Amino acid sequence: MSLRTVLRAQARELAGDHCCWPGCTSAGAELAHLHSVGMGGRKAADVITNVAWMCRKHARMTDGMQENWPDFKQGHNALLGEGWEERIPMSGWAWARAEALTRLVAERRRALGFDERAL
Repeated sequence: MSLRTVLRAQARELAGDHCCWPGCTSAGAELAHLHSVGMGGRKAADVITNVAWMCRKHARMTDGMQENWPDFKQGHNALLGEGWEERIPMSGWAWARAEALTRLVAERRRALGFDERAL
């Protein structure tokens, strides 16, 4: 079994099969890296503390893709708070998003009693 297959199963179990993006009620559909894997893949990014289970829409947002600005902005308002696009320079959006998701997912995992050191 590949590492990504194991991570996908763990992330899905930890999320209860729901998208982890704040305010999203959709079922999760795919593994998303919180901090970018980068072109060609970065093995160090394939760890349970850097992945989450998300719906397709929010997995794309995690990658920085926007299908339309209103959805992108609304999703980021839920994650980073109103006015994020004025507080955070555009060059820092990806980092701020990744750090906020990392904290959010870690808090949820701790609340569920998962020890990330054991994963």
